[in-house]
Amino acid sequence: MRKTEKVVFLDLEETVIESFGEPFLIRVQAVRRFLAAEAPSRIGIFSAALGAEDKPYLFRTILPTLERGLGIVVDEALIPTVPEVCRAIERKRGLGRNTVSEPDFFDFFNKDLGFLTFVRDHAALSGCECVLLDDLVEDIEITLPDRKVRLVNVASLS
Repeated sequence: MRKTEKVVFLDLEETVIESFGEPFLIRVQAVRRFLAAEAPSRIGIFSAALGAEDKPYLFRTILPTLERGLGIVVDEALIPTVPEVCRAIERKRGLGRNTVSEPDFFDFFNKDLGFLTFVRDHAALSGCECVLLDDLVEDIEITLPDRKVRLVNVASLS
């Protein structure tokens, strides 16, 4: 039986850093233990604070701090922005392009639904187990025909 590839996505604000304005690492030991236990083959970022204009700042400032502090390498192909998640929602729901705005995402969708939709829309994640570590989700596991999705609240790490 083939081992399922595991991909862990980290939320940023109030999960692994204070905030974009104060990108200081938090919960370092708990997150390191979590990542060691999960043993992912790839690590991505899934943050509702990440707009398209924020990627240069993320790559220049936050990613090096994260990678050094947590001893990880983040796969830059697995860092969707909120507009990219909005496009995934449109594709999965059969909506026209640019019909789901960023305010719509925050008003009508939540982090868990946005993550689930992103994972289902991302062809490269087919056959994977995708795990989101976040401060705004409930612990939940969803098994789909071609992939598994788990949401883990960072507060449940002790």
